[in-house]
Amino acid sequence: MVSFKNVSSVGGNGIIPLNWDEDVPKYDPSSFYNWEQDNIPLWVIEQRGDTLYRALGYPGGNPEGATFVLSSTGHVDEGKGIYDSIDDIVERIPKRLKFPVLIEVCRYGQLGHLDLANITCEGDGKLEVVNRCYFQDANASAYTGGVTDVSGSPADAALGNRMYLKKVYSPIASATLLNVSSTRLQTSFGDATSWSQNARMFAYQGPDTDRQANNLTFYSASSTGTVRSWVDSTYGKFSIPHPYDYRNDWGAGADTAITGGTAASAWGDATPWYGSSTADYMIQKRAEQYTEGQSTFFGYGAYFSSISLKDCQGTVILRNLLIDAGNVNGADYRGAGADVCQRHRGDYGLDIENSEVILDNVASIRNTTGGFRATNSRVKITGHCVGYRNYTKTGRAPANRSQDGVGFYSLNSDLEFDSTQYTDSRKYLTYFGKSKRGLDLRNTTLRGGINYTGSTTSGLPNAGSQFLQQPSRTEVAGGVSVNYAGLSGGGGDTYTTTINISDCNEHGLYAEGSDIDFGGRLNSFLNVGDGLHLSRSQMQIPQFTLNNNSGWGMHLKGSQLTYGVSSENFGVRPDGYSLVPAGGRIVKEVLQTNNYGTVPSETTNSKGRRVRNRAQFHVDSNNQNILIDKSSAASPPKINNIPKYLGKFGGCDWVHTNSDTAYSIATNNQYLPATHYGATPYRANNKPGIVITNNSDAELVGVSYAVDSQDTGKGKVAIASNGSNLIFRGTSSTCTTLNYYPVNNEERQFRSWLSAGVVATNNSNVELTGPTKAARFGVPFLAEANSNLKIKPPTLVGTDNILDISGYNLMPYQTGGEQKNHTRFEVHASRACLVANKNSSVQMYALGGQAVRGTGTATGQGFIDSVDVLTTGYADTYLGDQNNQFDRATSAGYVKMYPNAFTSGVATHFGSRLSLEVTAAANQSFNTTNSYVRTPDSNSTDDYHRTGMTGGMCVRAVQDSTVDVNLVNFKFQGSPSSVSGAYYNLSGKGCEMALDAVDDVGPPTTDNSYLIEEGPAAREAGGAIGIGDDTGQGSKGGTGSAGNSDFETVLIVGGTGGSYTDSDGNATNQREMFTVAGQGNQFNSTFGSDSNDQIGSMTVLGDERVAIRCQRYRAYMRAKDGTAINAPEGYLMPGYKCMGTQIQIWNIADTSRIHAANILANGMDPMTWSLSAGAPGGGSNCHGPMGKWRNGVGLDYYGLAGRRTTYGGCGAVFANTGVFRLMMSTRGDLKSFYDVSTLSGTSTGANGWQDTANYGGSPVDQINGQGYQHWTQNVRVLGAADNVRRLTGTDSDFPQGIYQLSSCLRVFGWGMPSMDPSAGVGTIQPRITGFSAYNATSGLLGQPSGGYFYTNAEPAAPIAPIGMDYYGFMRNWLDESAAGMFQNAKHMAEDKVNGLSIYRSHMGGQGGGEGRDADATGSDAGSFGVGVRSLNIFDLERLV
Repeated sequence: MVSFKNVSSVGGNGIIPLNWDEDVPKYDPSSFYNWEQDNIPLWVIEQRGDTLYRALGYPGGNPEGATFVLSSTGHVDEGKGIYDSIDDIVERIPKRLKFPVLIEVCRYGQLGHLDLANITCEGDGKLEVVNRCYFQDANASAYTGGVTDVSGSPADAALGNRMYLKKVYSPIASATLLNVSSTRLQTSFGDATSWSQNARMFAYQGPDTDRQANNLTFYSASSTGTVRSWVDSTYGKFSIPHPYDYRNDWGAGADTAITGGTAASAWGDATPWYGSSTADYMIQKRAEQYTEGQSTFFGYGAYFSSISLKDCQGTVILRNLLIDAGNVNGADYRGAGADVCQRHRGDYGLDIENSEVILDNVASIRNTTGGFRATNSRVKITGHCVGYRNYTKTGRAPANRSQDGVGFYSLNSDLEFDSTQYTDSRKYLTYFGKSKRGLDLRNTTLRGGINYTGSTTSGLPNAGSQFLQQPSRTEVAGGVSVNYAGLSGGGGDTYTTTINISDCNEHGLYAEGSDIDFGGRLNSFLNVGDGLHLSRSQMQIPQFTLNNNSGWGMHLKGSQLTYGVSSENFGVRPDGYSLVPAGGRIVKEVLQTNNYGTVPSETTNSKGRRVRNRAQFHVDSNNQNILIDKSSAASPPKINNIPKYLGKFGGCDWVHTNSDTAYSIATNNQYLPATHYGATPYRANNKPGIVITNNSDAELVGVSYAVDSQDTGKGKVAIASNGSNLIFRGTSSTCTTLNYYPVNNEERQFRSWLSAGVVATNNSNVELTGPTKAARFGVPFLAEANSNLKIKPPTLVGTDNILDISGYNLMPYQTGGEQKNHTRFEVHASRACLVANKNSSVQMYALGGQAVRGTGTATGQGFIDSVDVLTTGYADTYLGDQNNQFDRATSAGYVKMYPNAFTSGVATHFGSRLSLEVTAAANQSFNTTNSYVRTPDSNSTDDYHRTGMTGGMCVRAVQDSTVDVNLVNFKFQGSPSSVSGAYYNLSGKGCEMALDAVDDVGPPTTDNSYLIEEGPAAREAGGAIGIGDDTGQGSKGGTGSAGNSDFETVLIVGGTGGSYTDSDGNATNQREMFTVAGQGNQFNSTFGSDSNDQIGSMTVLGDERVAIRCQRYRAYMRAKDGTAINAPEGYLMPGYKCMGTQIQIWNIADTSRIHAANILANGMDPMTWSLSAGAPGGGSNCHGPMGKWRNGVGLDYYGLAGRRTTYGGCGAVFANTGVFRLMMSTRGDLKSFYDVSTLSGTSTGANGWQDTANYGGSPVDQINGQGYQHWTQNVRVLGAADNVRRLTGTDSDFPQGIYQLSSCLRVFGWGMPSMDPSAGVGTIQPRITGFSAYNATSGLLGQPSGGYFYTNAEPAAPIAPIGMDYYGFMRNWLDESAAGMFQNAKHMAEDKVNGLSIYRSHMGGQGGGEGRDADATGSDAGSFGVGVRSLNIFDLERLV
């Protein structure tokens, strides 16, 4: 396709005289007759006929082309086609034009009105109007001197005067403007005086993305040409003494001499603001830009007051024309006021109606209603196109200027920008601004535009504008050679069309009922309204900049936006910038890095300028960035390999007060996030940045976003509401990266608690796919009010199960687990990582997990068929290779959480874990090229994960909400000891035992490192679905003295798919544990004995003692060497620090529910990873608390010395494996209790154990919420919490009054069994039906004080635990792999707790599979239940 630039009329030497007498002579009978007079009427009629013949386009044959020359007054030569009136020329143009006609404007100054009407160009017919009094240089230099050559500064009070160019260097312009000539006459008519008096000049940095100018520089020369000359003494240098501002238009700015100090908000020019105050100007947020280097520069020596084009068809070209409707001949200074533009005239500068036209280098300024109007027309645009300062102005005073007008208005028309590359097409200026709206489209089609498809540099119009025509320059700065070739994408793009819109009093681009398919870049900024506002419209565009607008950067209303179109044609991913070096020099200015931390500082040679590369989708630094409303949609194109071709949603203005050295941003500017400033009155920044609402949809690829921690808010980054859907898609090129920053003190921590990063509310959905991370928000992700949060692989839009493998390049699997397009999710929070509230849900699916596998090695016994058919191969006969495809497309996914405690103590004592301010190497929270919040641990000395969190709430489901987790690989590299406490304690140590040969169990003096399975083989790690063989019927548990464990036969080494069969596996792993159950696996404990060398047994409740000395052993010890075991001395157990740790909590509250299945821990079956010495790197030893409290009360049945590990078949191990802890709801009163015990109170004291009444009571709610018994059954209410109900005022709850203290309440706990009644209670009355209890008279050495008692500790019939939910087993479902990841899951599944149910997510009939099945003719024919599968679970893609 031919560029519009190359469409022209060559004209010719033909002459078209105008022969049309007004009257045809007529003679009456009295007239004298002769033949000459008699022919006069015939001659007149003949002339009229010739004129009509010409008007009809010479039917039957075309003459040669014609060229008309518009010259100065008095210079008329019709024989040469020279006229001094444009009307005389237009009058001669045929209405049917079949030959080329060229009109050359060779005259300076005001040309009056041009009216072209009813002209139809046919065949060879063309009409071109070209202004020869014109110059341009697309490669001019903005300036060559100091910074004084650019007006304004970040602190400039005259904001309207900020960042205009004051000097431009262009030898080409100097040579051109004095050498203008007519092609027909071949005569130069350049005249310096005429130029000086009439010039209208435009200058603009770039246009490009990284040097985004704040203002278009326009200069209107003085009518005298002598007051302030714009011609510099140096050839090629142009001085612009007063760019168009208040000196030319008193309504354009503030001048105290005129306005008496009028506030900026009273200016006529747009003054967009940020935040909640209209006195805080957005322009001050735009740091000073580079100005040296390429700038476009063009000027006109002649101009029309208006142009009208009506009913013209065919090839009509308007070239190098300016329309200026100002009332005077320009002005370059205020002076006495004589030359000040007092009013704007006319209506639309260029009015196009029912016509076709090509506009090349056309500008329209200072009109009343608008610069351009196209109605029912087809307009083709190339070169410069400028609509500037079009608004009503009726007088000199600022009050006479209205905030109306439009740059370009189009109704029922087709606007087509040139789509064929031509030399330096990127550097031509398309600009609409300084009016109410820049570009106003009504029922219009806007299309075309040029994009760069070169193979070596970025497809963004970034220009490499740090240099003038030197994109690969290397300079020496401070003795260091710095290569700038990678900056701004190398600067190779000289083609991309950019539509620039700014400084509008309402919206930049407004479209209603329109269709936009633009191939260039939209750049809309510094508008009081929205940068882009679409109403009932459609838009397809490859890239855009929408920033520093007071309204929304992007606002869709009943509209559809497809962004990133044609990105697959870019040779290089658009915003894949390389490193920005520090300390380099660009000409005379020091190149600063993209400092994240500080405002660029002024140095000797620097004004703090820095490279500001834009993102491909640059919606940044608006008050609010994106609003998608009223059934609107925004999405990427449906192409293959989106990670390769699409860039990011990001920013460039992010500046903060913290040091940048810890964030790596100083070395790579591609990390710079988008941000926003929106606030309601008296607030700092509480509005959401992105809003998707009212049944709308948004699919956003590669979002990098940061929010300043100066305020709170729901949806600080984004909110989806009222039936809407929001999808964040991270990719290998740009991880979805969300930050709340900084959180480095208690004040900011407090605000973070009230800040949710991304929110789904009111029947809406938020979906996260691909690499995603978030840091420092109180709640990074929240779903509430019947909404859903989904974390999953990318699927085709409209489905939740068809993987978008080609769109997001999910295959093939890459070596080392580094398939970076899989959903790799890391989240750091100051309150709770994920929350579902008010009948909402959190769903995690297919994030690197694997279906459970069996342990047999015989043929056909390698697997028990999982109900998750997409993850196993046995169904390939029916489904093809879906298993292999699904595994390869999801297997590198994972979830890694960094929870932190909901307390100010974190900021006080663990500040670096909250702020993540450690080292650049460790902190990856702003790095968009990986999914890490912090660098993964890779050796035994690393502690990046554990020092980025303090434990706390990982997931919360509240008010009848749901958590659904399936096929998820959870990564954990924290301290094992931090997750072993009985409840949460910020400063807890988790002192489980006195002696432990494995350092990472017990007090965390050193924490053993352990590996994460990353390769494809990790997916072979199995779940413990059966004991002993594939049938699920193992040898069952034993109670012998050897401490045997059937867990040994199901521990599977990652990558082998087989059993770990080392019979001494658990003993080797956990080693010599000095516990209440005896010295671990080293001794056979016996029933109470009087021998000094025997350790007390836990065969019965209450005999936890050392022989002879009668000292009770404790489950939590301060010492690790086992030597300092002292008598209780009035204390129930050691301090809270030894009982509680920084556990990782999943809170499933009230009637909420959880389902979890097919879970991996660091790429392995959770129990294998926790216990097996054969696991890669050794077992992690991550587990829950002991089986008993120190006073012998039962704690966790599956903890060491618990009911199942002591009396059952688990053996003397911590069978409560994993990382996470479930906490359910409890009665509200439990938060106000503190523990007491015994009649006398001597064991706990009147104020509770260790005076807990003085310190907020006991963690009864946390303990009971986990399904655990409290270590005492008696509690009191804190005094300040019992002022209304007086719960502890009477003893009426215990009519027998034996096992109680005065004014006590009960909780789900047990008394203090003891050998000595003075230290506890030696008798238990049968308070609960079904319990058996009696005193034993035998004792140590026959002494009554050495007696023990026992009870079977289980009721004959299950009863509801006090203050707890007893029917969780009907709602909460975990399969066996998940039960290995949630430490208290097995305990909560016991029928005395009933917090959840554990099921087998396979189809083994004899193994109790939830999806049990059998071959009707096989050996298991007739098996019970075949044909009816799960009664509890349904999922279409699971066989349940």
